[in-house]
Amino acid sequence: RGSDSEKDVTLELWYDVVTSDKVNVTVVEVEFKETAPNNGFDESIAPPWLVVPKSGANTAKAEITPLMAVPWIYFKSSNTHIATVAPSNVINSPQTITVSGIEKGETEIISTFDYINGKAEDILRISVKTRRPVKVSFHFISDTSGTATTRSTSIVDDLIKQMNAIWGPQANVYFEKKSVDSPTVPIDMGDVVRSSDDLPGVPASEHEWDDVVALGDSLADVNVFFVWELEVDDTPLVDEADGCHLSGNIIFEDNATYFAEALAHEMGHYLEVTPADYTDATKSNELMYAYNAGGTKIRKAQADQANKSIK
Repeated sequence: RGSDSEKDVTLELWYDVVTSDKVNVTVVEVEFKETAPNNGFDESIAPPWLVVPKSGANTAKAEITPLMAVPWIYFKSSNTHIATVAPSNVINSPQTITVSGIEKGETEIISTFDYINGKAEDILRISVKTRRPVKVSFHFISDTSGTATTRSTSIVDDLIKQMNAIWGPQANVYFEKKSVDSPTVPIDMGDVVRSSDDLPGVPASEHEWDDVVALGDSLADVNVFFVWELEVDDTPLVDEADGCHLSGNIIFEDNATYFAEALAHEMGHYLEVTPADYTDATKSNELMYAYNAGGTKIRKAQADQANKSIK
């Protein structure tokens, strides 16, 4: 790689001379990988991306082959006003690097053979994001018949913690508890809370969505309402929905599976994140996969969408 003089140096270090006109060449490679699942590393794009919080840090691993090249590999940021990297030189392989976010923006961490004049071996793209806080109010619903959600207000703090563990490292989005209450909807909603306004042959009096969300907190960014059973289509006796989001309101039923992940998925709808391809089961590990089965991966493009209004 690089100029003729650089090739001469490389030959001395890595080429095994067999005859005067034949050499064996060793290729130096630096491969960036995540240090932990769902820590903001997106390997689906080449070069890969790492999301880093402004005034915070995140890590990635660099695997160097061959091992004998380790002492000659260095890291540097292409824009130190946006992010910095440490250590500057490789000590071992795999090498954990720490990227610190300075200002919101995008830059690259470049691995080089020779710190001063070396050509880039491999690149890790960096997206530094400002923290986005989201205020959430939680409402544990009952109706005039005495039917009520079986969920307890004691779950809120742990639920916030679990959602933040998903959204925080991957998008720098953090949910904050605004308020918690247990209001009563002033009607009998029956066994199933209905949410669709276009149910054929169903009178408007059986559409309870508006009755529920009227009890929300106007000072919250998002209101979450826990009910006993929710359906959003024209087959209310078939349990097909765990929750639904509309205009900053989320109604969530007791019978939901993968509870924290499913609610984090609905928060993704509030954040206007594009869902994963509904027909591609290979994306079932992603948080925004339609039929969420516990997936928590957030891609870099989705993190961008969740933060598009943040300066």
